[in-house]
Amino acid sequence: MREENSTKKQQKELAEELFKVKKFLENLGVSSFFLKNERVVKILTNKEIIDTIKKYEENVAKRIAYWITIVAYYLGNENAIIEMARTIGKYEGYAAKGIANRIAWAAYELREIACFS
Repeated sequence: MREENSTKKQQKELAEELFKVKKFLENLGVSSFFLKNERVVKILTNKEIIDTIKKYEENVAKRIAYWITIVAYYLGNENAIIEMARTIGKYEGYAAKGIANRIAWAAYELREIACFS
């Protein structure tokens, strides 16, 4: 019985965290199309990813959140998204936005290559 309660508590906490992240990203203008995908939202709940987005002023954060979400959607690899966030975090302001854009395009191209391999 204790294990069952513990599991229910963990599931509830996860659901709450997913909800918070979805709302945070929606407020930044990320499309609900991507946020309907639970796998994407689970990846984006990573603290390091969220902290990277929060590091920037709103205009830049919106674009970074968008590009990170795109990569999460197309690649679905949490480790890759964490590395993307770490790389973006090394840059300031609009440079970070540009880096996020370039990484997202590279990820999209990798997805295309993987589909035809």
